[in-house]
Amino acid sequence: MAAVVEVASPLRLVVVTAPGADVLPWDESRCTAEGPHVHSGPSGCRVLAGPRDRWEEALSENWRRLREAAVQRCARRGYPSPLLTWVDEDQGREVFHRNLLLVDGPAGRAFHAAVVALAPRYGFGFVDRRNRAFDALRAVNYLCGYLLSGASGKRTRGTDLTAAARRAKRYRRVWMVTPRATKRTGCTRRSLRLGRQVWAAKQGFCPFPSHGLAVIDWQVIDCETGEVRNRVFPEEKSDEPPGGFPLWAVIEAVPPRGR
Repeated sequence: MAAVVEVASPLRLVVVTAPGADVLPWDESRCTAEGPHVHSGPSGCRVLAGPRDRWEEALSENWRRLREAAVQRCARRGYPSPLLTWVDEDQGREVFHRNLLLVDGPAGRAFHAAVVALAPRYGFGFVDRRNRAFDALRAVNYLCGYLLSGASGKRTRGTDLTAAARRAKRYRRVWMVTPRATKRTGCTRRSLRLGRQVWAAKQGFCPFPSHGLAVIDWQVIDCETGEVRNRVFPEEKSDEPPGGFPLWAVIEAVPPRGR
């Protein structure tokens, strides 16, 4: 997410939700409210697991098709794709919706309008139509609340990265940063991983990497030459391996094989 901050500001936040009760019916046996009531996630109502699982199995493919269609509409107007990152959030009714961050401006507005118009065609539900633009750091901090929980209270609601990764189908992403952001900064999953390898090598656990970029104390370093390619954040000393969050968080967030 550090890469996103360096690309542009302000950023536009767009929320794409799952379809409604016509596709994902409510599981009335799990309602916590007694008697006749209006179903809603905050009231403790949940959708049926079978339709939800089938919808989420198709989520990656449906999102790919929706994103490509929106990008094509932008391209016809001469705009590049404004999409920088997205993070999935588990709604109260126990179904994912997707939070998008776009570069604000004509391209962002065009992409947003395309997603609003095309979402039902590709199996999605309501799309937030509000024009919400935020300072980049504020927008990224908001989405990071779904990755790391922190003091946001999202862990208690079951909407943090650990909960999302455990419930998502195997090999399905629950968050993504586009190459537009990572190429500009050199802050990628590979460079974060090599940074952790450098940390482990200093402890004597493994050899040092001989090539590639590594994030070390939030500096992007060329492992072959030692050249500092970029400084993402001011240097901070830490006993944790670099990479954005401590190793225990990585271990907790990744379900064991076979589960």
